Amino acid sequence: MSNETILIVEDDGIIVTQLQDTLTGLGYTALGPVDSGEAAIAVIKAQPPDLVLMDIKLAGAINGIIAAGRIQSVADIPIVYLTGYSQDLLLQQAKVTAPYGFLVKPVGERELAATLEMALYRHTIDRRLKESEEEIRQKAKELREKNDELTCFTNAISHDLRNPLVTIQTFQGYLEHDIGSQDAALVEKDLGYIRNAADKMGRLLDELRRFSRVGRIINPSEEEPLQAIVKEALNLVAGCITARGVQVDLTEEPVVLYGDRMRLVEIFLNLVDNAVKFMGDEPAPRVEIGVEQGGEELVLHVRDNGIGIDPELQPLVFGMFHKLDPGSEGEGIGLALVKRIVELHGGRIWVESEGPGKGTTFRFTLAKTRRNRAEEEKP
Repeated sequence: MSNETILIVEDDGIIVTQLQDTLTGLGYTALGPVDSGEAAIAVIKAQPPDLVLMDIKLAGAINGIIAAGRIQSVADIPIVYLTGYSQDLLLQQAKVTAPYGFLVKPVGERELAATLEMALYRHTIDRRLKESEEEIRQKAKELREKNDELTCFTNAISHDLRNPLVTIQTFQGYLEHDIGSQDAALVEKDLGYIRNAADKMGRLLDELRRFSRVGRIINPSEEEPLQAIVKEALNLVAGCITARGVQVDLTEEPVVLYGDRMRLVEIFLNLVDNAVKFMGDEPAPRVEIGVEQGGEELVLHVRDNGIGIDPELQPLVFGMFHKLDPGSEGEGIGLALVKRIVELHGGRIWVESEGPGKGTTFRFTLAKTRRNRAEEEKP
């Protein structure tokens, strides 16, 4: 016995009555009947059945084969044809729609039961195969992206660690020579270059370790008000904000974030720190943190009125160790870290700037970000 729904598309009243009685006896729910392809399409759009029994010759402007093709364009529903004809041309035309079976009228109970059972089973298997194929395609895409990311990551590490290593190797040779000449000033100078290069390598390795930890050490996700997360981040960078005299404006909209609290704080910490760092000579430096509706999702933003970013350089800002200003502090990993955290929280991030001197806005989404309706409704 079964509880699947079967739509009968048939214009012969006697056949319809027979099918309804047989389907009911087999435990199916018979929908319809309808006597035209146009009516069948309308029913399927309103109440999709599990299977369609489709007569090839129908009332109306289109036959069952054309109707089946249109149905398949709007719904994944197996179709079994009913026909009193056996012309080869007609059957060949019907095969194009990949039906799940043919039944010649009048239809016997056993034949109908076997055909429906096999059609529904086959459709279930086909659907699972499609889902598995889609999952495999998605996993393959993710693997390609991770492989590309790993390649870029490796190239960045190789490039940025090579520079201080070359410095150490070069001044090691100078040091050996200057020790031999017993020139204390040159020896100290050589040692200074070597110490600075070693410190640089140490900082790079620390940043790499910090970057690699994201995604491997995850705290339990929790809901937190946006304001609480941002204020914690602002407390951590209060020194540079105060020193630069930056005004920070934080929205009062009741928005709730969901995720690893420590990582969420890191997002705003790095974005605000980046904004303050690149204020330039702006006499009234300001950072705005807010939220807006972007289609069906909430989009968070951190906006500044600093030096801005040339449009040609914007695609590079999230790269590992990439620094738009080589003389700035840090190792160029902050925005790469932000991007990784955002993506691990089911979101995406992008940068907007009209160019140098026009300020910069970082916009990003996080999965499960929502408005706190209870707070909005308070008097």
